[in-house]
Amino acid sequence: MSFKHFDFSTPEQRLGGIQNIISVNDDGELVTRDVQSGPVLEKILDANAQARNEFVLDSGDRDAYGYLAARIPIVMWQNWRREWMEKYRQYWTWQTFEVMKLNSRDFSYLRTTDSRIGLPEIVRTTG
Repeated sequence: MSFKHFDFSTPEQRLGGIQNIISVNDDGELVTRDVQSGPVLEKILDANAQARNEFVLDSGDRDAYGYLAARIPIVMWQNWRREWMEKYRQYWTWQTFEVMKLNSRDFSYLRTTDSRIGLPEIVRTTG
């Protein structure tokens, strides 16, 4: 089975390193993908690594100051949002789901601090 691939990205999306790709197989089946890669993605990951190495608060109470907890590539964030809407919306708030993702080992490279991200009680569960 072969696929034909079409890139429907706008010039603005390409500047952000985003591609909107639609693939069509011989049976007419459509598959859509949003992909973010290249220099923009590398800049995000490099900025996160730099922040983890440089940013340290003197006080143990980070939340009193506020801080940048993570930088997430837009396509990944959109995919998380879809996953939450389809599977987990009835169990957790969006904030809880997002923090769970960021606190997992798989996505620790997106955090700007080495420590886990806290979550205020007010947004932990759905009402």
